[in-house]
Order: sequence, then C-alpha cells, then structure tokens
Amino acid sequence: MLQCARNLIRRVKLQQQRLSRKSEQGEGGDEVEPSAGETRNGRTVWTSHEDDVIRSGRERESPLSFSQLARALCGRSVNMVSSRWRRIRRK
Repeated sequence: MLQCARNLIRRVKLQQQRLSRKSEQGEGGDEVEPSAGETRNGRTVWTSHEDDVIRSGRERESPLSFSQLARALCGRSVNMVSSRWRRIRRK
C-alpha cells in the first residue's frame, strides 16, 4: 500500500515536470513522453517505468507472478500486466 502511494506521488511529480517543460516549449514544442495517468482513446498510457518494472520482474531467475507485479503497479490489473508483458516481449 505504501509503495502504491509512493508511485502515485512520483507520477504526479513527473506529470507536473512534463507540463512545465511543455509550457516552456510552447504549443509547437517537441513531443513529450506521455505521463502516468494520461489517457489516449479512453485508456491509461503505459510509462517506460512501468515497462521496466514488468521487464525486470519477469526476466529474473525466479520470475514474479503477474499478480505480484500488478500489486506493485497501482491501477493495473493482472490481465493488463500480462497483456503488456506479451507486447513487451514482441519488441
């Protein structure tokens, strides 16, 4: 639970930093990586940090289960994590 709160705080700080950078660049600035909580087509965008957590958890000698990874990633279900892992592996 505490880890979930820390992740949320980190996400909010990252989003604030990205918004301030975007406002400094103006409307025609470079494309910024989507921040946590941002949605496209009604779906929450996966961040590179979440991908790293899934990748490191699954590529261990004794891989973490999808339910353990979902608990570490707030707002993500077991099904979402397993689907994302399949997409990451294809890359």
